[in-house]
Amino acid sequence: EGLVLAVEPFLTTGKGRIVEKKDGWSLQTIDKTIAAQFEHTIIVTKNEPIILTL
Repeated sequence: EGLVLAVEPFLTTGKGRIVEKKDGWSLQTIDKTIAAQFEHTIIVTKNEPIILTL
């Protein structure tokens, strides 16, 4: 209860393995295939989760 989570799936058209680039922020698939990342933020409450993003 009272926890806020960020769920950040990373979808790829390849094998799905990623590496962090030297800038410390950017990610790239190892096989350089197309990828997309999105995020959902969720608050955990006593009764039910509250999804802040859709």
